[in-house]
Amino acid sequence: MDFPAMKFRITYIARHPLALSGFLVLGSNLFGNIFAYLFNLFSAKMLGPSEYGAFASVMAVIGITGVFSQSVQTTVTKFVSGYRGIGKEKEIKDLISGLTRAFIFLGFSVFLGFFVFRNQLSDFLNIPYPVAFILVGLMIWFSFLQTINLGSIAGLQKFQLLAGFGFLSSFLKFAFGLSLIYLGFRVNGAVLGVVLSVLFVYVLSYLPLRSYLSFIKEINLPWKNLFKYSLPAAFSLWGIASLAGTDVVLVKKFFNPSEAGVYSFVALIGRVVFFASSSIGTIMFPLVSERASGGRKHSHLLYYVLFITLIISSAITTFYFVFPSLTIYFFSGFSRSAYLEGSSIVGYLGFYYLLYSLANVLILYYLSLHRTLISAILPFISALMQLWLISRFHASFTQVIFSSIFSVLFLLVSLLLYFLFNERRN
Repeated sequence: MDFPAMKFRITYIARHPLALSGFLVLGSNLFGNIFAYLFNLFSAKMLGPSEYGAFASVMAVIGITGVFSQSVQTTVTKFVSGYRGIGKEKEIKDLISGLTRAFIFLGFSVFLGFFVFRNQLSDFLNIPYPVAFILVGLMIWFSFLQTINLGSIAGLQKFQLLAGFGFLSSFLKFAFGLSLIYLGFRVNGAVLGVVLSVLFVYVLSYLPLRSYLSFIKEINLPWKNLFKYSLPAAFSLWGIASLAGTDVVLVKKFFNPSEAGVYSFVALIGRVVFFASSSIGTIMFPLVSERASGGRKHSHLLYYVLFITLIISSAITTFYFVFPSLTIYFFSGFSRSAYLEGSSIVGYLGFYYLLYSLANVLILYYLSLHRTLISAILPFISALMQLWLISRFHASFTQVIFSSIFSVLFLLVSLLLYFLFNERRN
């Protein structure tokens, strides 16, 4: 065995910017996820299965409807990293300032829509908290503005700041959310805590972007190129977000409140599989985008990220299958848990998020290369497939989960076949 060569390869991988930045963000996400875990653990205990199910459903609505703000962040990261790769500083300034002005008004319009139709949304989704939907509108408004800043920070590859803001958001959500629940605001208080955490991070995220802010009246933005990229990106990210939230929303609609609360809690545990490895994909995006803009090779970054994602996700999923009851006890604080009946499905939800994590990496890779058509069509079809399957087959949790697994497996296999086809053609 050639030990010097092996040592060189290990050193090269460890010093790679993707690895260094990935471990930094991964460490920040780890501590941030601890607070996210504690927030959900204590809110589940303080609210009980019925109210926690309602809160989880509201958060799922935020995840699905907030996909447009995620597409804004992806678009900003793509364009900022591209401009950075060819040294266009002025275009970066115009992009940040111009989009901020536009989304102040657009975000207010969305908030107004949620305010007007709060009662109708509450009745349709069987979530008896209309005030929560006003807060959802505020959340989306602030998220529009926050994602412009965070997308710019990611595009500029200031990963330390990105990691810090991610941790701060989780901590503030924990602090504000639990405090408001304790003060008696219950579900509305938990949602308000999330809204306040987004607002605080948004304000602070302006500090590292001071030199990029422009106050001139005339700012020329490449609106055509932005729409050409952001519209299919929105469909793509809507599909990905829907695959992670539709099951929770529909279970709340088709099952009784207590069962829906159990499913929502176990789905959150399953989502840990995705959270544990998602940061490495987030780092890959601007690195691939900048390399592609400069004409440098980048496919090796995809292999690296897929491998790391598979290892991390497989380890957690295996633990879920081997120790399902211990998993529930651990995430419920080792107390007698009303959520223990969900131990029979926790492994399958972990497997679902393993497939989901791999598909998400491939979507981010194609978006970073501006391959927006394939990135939009396949996730959108998969999301509609999941929606249709669960609407038809929801006699048990098992039917719901296998409907989701089938949908995301279709997405992953399709993306891999597309990748292999392009690799062979090139």
